[in-house]
Amino acid sequence: MSSERGSGTVLQTQEHWNIGGAAPGFQFVTAAKTALDELGVKGISFTVFDHHFGMKWAGGRPHAFQPGQTKETFAAMVQEYNRRGIGFNLVFSNLLIEKKHLGDKRCNWMLEQCYRPGNGVIVTSHVLADYIRTHYPEYRLIHSLTHFNKEPQYYYQHSDLYDVFVLPPHLNYRPQVINELIENLGPERVEILVNETCFRECNIRKDHYELISKACLEDDWDLWEQLTNNFCQRAHAERFCNLGQTSDVKRIKNFTLSKDEVNGLKELGVCNFKLANRQVPNQQYMKWMEYYIIDRLGLSTTFYVYENYYKPASILAGHMPN
Repeated sequence: MSSERGSGTVLQTQEHWNIGGAAPGFQFVTAAKTALDELGVKGISFTVFDHHFGMKWAGGRPHAFQPGQTKETFAAMVQEYNRRGIGFNLVFSNLLIEKKHLGDKRCNWMLEQCYRPGNGVIVTSHVLADYIRTHYPEYRLIHSLTHFNKEPQYYYQHSDLYDVFVLPPHLNYRPQVINELIENLGPERVEILVNETCFRECNIRKDHYELISKACLEDDWDLWEQLTNNFCQRAHAERFCNLGQTSDVKRIKNFTLSKDEVNGLKELGVCNFKLANRQVPNQQYMKWMEYYIIDRLGLSTTFYVYENYYKPASILAGHMPN
């Protein structure tokens, strides 16, 4: 693969990345897209996902309040991503939504403001998914992994409702299941999370997601504070302290995939990948993007030169990149 600027590099297969933490990651994602576009790289695309604080339908990871951000500024950020050719997926993955919750004014306001071609909604509740499909049919519906169903029949049962299914990370290591899902649903409808940092043997993951959903839905900020202040560390402290030997600690594994494992998934036909970059420090945010995207494309040196020499030189010469 050539890495010269303007070389028209084309990937053998289309590769799409859905990247979390849209608000803190704006400069990283937009810079990467601009660079790859100007370097002539074809076959890779981006969307981002996030949610604004205080949304009852929210779920997934605990989300801290961002000073200065309002629902209006969040909607404006979504519009700016769209203006730059990057689709936005709202995270409304609350597990506990019932029909009585569908009239929430704040969440419906956000759906209305972000309703544009190319945008989507990440959903766990089938009740909410059906509501969005009926009232906002142009949204791309992405089924969150937080239901943790591992059997293919579950996905076939709901294939008419969702456009894309994000697979629980346990399935990343079951190539036969991934093959079956790709063959029956199509590769464009399967998405793989590559950097899940939860421990493989964690026994509180499902309960954790349900507590987050409960805190959002009930505006329970006391519970929210518990979830955002070292919840996992407290839950696992006694267990890990009793391991005894350093060698025992070294045997603990998470679900984070290596570049070789990602390449293996691509060989199976996977083309949609997810980076769970919400609530990570800026330095780690960019490291994951470099590791999974820039480095794997063979463009690490070129990207470095572009960001640090070519682009600044163009600005100094009066040629501001778009």
